[in-house]
Amino acid sequence: MIDLKGFILAMIPVALSPGASFTLAISNVSVTGLRGAFKVIAGTGLGIIVHGALVGLGISSLLVENMALLSVLKIAGIAFLFYLGIRLLVSGLKAHVGTFESLKEVGVKEAFLLNIFNVKALLFYLTIVPIFAGIDVTNYLYLSSLHILTMAVWTIICSFLFIVAQERFSFSKSSMVVNVVGGLCLVYLSCASAFGLNN
Repeated sequence: MIDLKGFILAMIPVALSPGASFTLAISNVSVTGLRGAFKVIAGTGLGIIVHGALVGLGISSLLVENMALLSVLKIAGIAFLFYLGIRLLVSGLKAHVGTFESLKEVGVKEAFLLNIFNVKALLFYLTIVPIFAGIDVTNYLYLSSLHILTMAVWTIICSFLFIVAQERFSFSKSSMVVNVVGGLCLVYLSCASAFGLNN
C-alpha cells in the first residue's frame, strides 16, 4: 500500500531544492532557451527511474552493503560533479571574452550520469522511499514517476521565469553569469562533498 501523502511531503523539498541538476537546467536555458531544460529533465528523470527500479528490486541494497563499492560510487559522483562545474566555469569565462560559440549545453547522458552517481539520491530511494512504497516494485516506479513529474514542472516553471527575466531586463551576459556562478556552485558542492563539509 502506497502512502502517497507521506511521500509527497517527503519528496517535495528534495524535488524543489536547487541542486546540481537544477543548475545544469538553468545553464542550458541560458544557452539554448526552454528546450535546453528538457535535456536535463530527461536525463535526471531516467536516473530517478533507475534508482527507483533498482531499490524496488532490492539490487541497490547490495551496493550499500559493500562499503568499498559505495565509496567508489561516491568518488565517481564527486569527480563528475567537479568536471561539470569546471566545464560550466570555463564556458562562462570563454563567453566573457566573446567566444560565445564555446557555450555548449549539457546533454541527457550527462544529466543521467550525474543523477546515477549521486549517492544522496540513491540513499533517498533506499531509506526514505521504502517507508511509503512498501515492497512492490511497481510502487517504486509509480513514486519515481511522481518525483519526476514534480521536478519537471518545477524546472520548467523556473526556466520560463528565467527566460522572461532575461528578456525583460535585456541582460546580454546572462549565459556567462549563469555558467560562471553555476560552475562555481558545482565546484563548491563537489569539494564540500569530497571533504565532508555538507554531511
